[in-house]
Amino acid sequence: MGVKTVAWLARLPGGVSCPVSSARVMVSTVGTLSYTAKGIVVLFFWLLCGDFCLTLVEAIVPYILPLELNDQGASNRLITGLMSVTPGVIGLLWVPTVSTWSDRTRTGRGRRIPFLLVGVPAVAFILAAIGENGAISEALHRIAPDFVSIKTLRLATLSMLVVGYYFCNVLVYHLYFLLFNDVVPRDWMSRFAVLFRIVGTVAGSAFHFFLFPYARTCREQIFLGVGLLFAVAYLLMCLNVKEGSYPPPVPFDGRPGLRSVIQTYFRQCFGHRYYLFIYLTTGFDIVSDVVKPFILLMMSLSLGLNLTDIGRINGIAALSGMAGFIASGFLMERFDLLRLTLVLKVLQVVVTGGFVIYLFTGQPPGTAWAATLTFNVLVYLLTATRNVIGVPMNMMLFPRLQFGQISSAMHAVAGAMGIAGGFIAGASMDGILAMYGGNSQAYRWATVWLMFFGAVATLCLVPVYRHIRDTHGPDLKTFVPPDPASGAVPLA
Repeated sequence: MGVKTVAWLARLPGGVSCPVSSARVMVSTVGTLSYTAKGIVVLFFWLLCGDFCLTLVEAIVPYILPLELNDQGASNRLITGLMSVTPGVIGLLWVPTVSTWSDRTRTGRGRRIPFLLVGVPAVAFILAAIGENGAISEALHRIAPDFVSIKTLRLATLSMLVVGYYFCNVLVYHLYFLLFNDVVPRDWMSRFAVLFRIVGTVAGSAFHFFLFPYARTCREQIFLGVGLLFAVAYLLMCLNVKEGSYPPPVPFDGRPGLRSVIQTYFRQCFGHRYYLFIYLTTGFDIVSDVVKPFILLMMSLSLGLNLTDIGRINGIAALSGMAGFIASGFLMERFDLLRLTLVLKVLQVVVTGGFVIYLFTGQPPGTAWAATLTFNVLVYLLTATRNVIGVPMNMMLFPRLQFGQISSAMHAVAGAMGIAGGFIAGASMDGILAMYGGNSQAYRWATVWLMFFGAVATLCLVPVYRHIRDTHGPDLKTFVPPDPASGAVPLA
């Protein structure tokens, strides 16, 4: 069965052919790991099981947790702070710490799995506790009934649980992605990326179809059930996925200590302009996306579309993403990944620019519905294709030994830019809305923001492409990422 399955995987678009004549034939290697046909199948199965369950967990937080907070009487400011600002701040401080720590960890179980074995039970426990927050708060209130009101106690315990969730989830969410960079062979990464995105989409659809309708009536059972499924699946994944051995980590600068750690981190992450342009590309992509809620307002208020229209438009557009997943595999077989990404980003900016026509023309509801559907389908299709291509491409752009550390710097820079961009975008939209006298047509300017910063992100990727082309040629497969600590090298 292993040979037949891996032969089917080999026929998937997005990779090179591999020998699969026998289950005992070594079909690929990564680091010190070697895989047979059966080994590839087992690896993919457990990693994709983890992807499915992690997607369910990640869906609970943005879709069900706000309902829980609202039912407990939380203010909009508290909900926004817990759902947006808190994870941003924790990401800025905790993701670089955990990523660098794991990069430099050497154990018999590897450098990622030990962190997962700590984070997974913690996340599952917190999810169950969030579901039972009412019972926990009542038990605490009985201990000191006159100290604080039950309403305040419920909000306080729920807030602490949410903060704890974000801390522990970094150990799982971020390190899971670092893990498959360490264990998935390069020549199978593209196929894995296709399956990874398909499984995530299926998991997200399953959540919306089968769990979200019961978000108010069976909330405790959803938190407990998903938490339990997540814990079992991830612990089994950690037992069945093996990491290889790694060379010793790069020494710290100077004497051991916090100062040395910080100096080494910043020197290695920000000492080469090649990596700075990658950070800026990701950061401006996030800045571009911060106005998407305003675009939803623009569609619903300014174009005469209602929530049913928007739901159908997004639903149909999301289905086009599945076509993007499949198309990405064929494209990756035929074109260089970085050049392909540049082309897709340019096309996305052009398509996004189509929304700008709403600034200058009035559309009847039927025409607006059709035009908005067309633009969204194209955007979803391009985004889905880019997301799949980005998985193997990012693995090639960063050095494997320090992948977690460099990627954490990218996320930290992008997160900081996203927070700043969110505040600026909000203030800008308030100002434009005032200029329009409160008319909802002001929200149409959000499309200009989306297009402009998408274009800036594309321009930031051009020096990266030129550096790779000039040093190694256009093919990323032969590219060796520069030493992060080698100093700034001018990019043509």
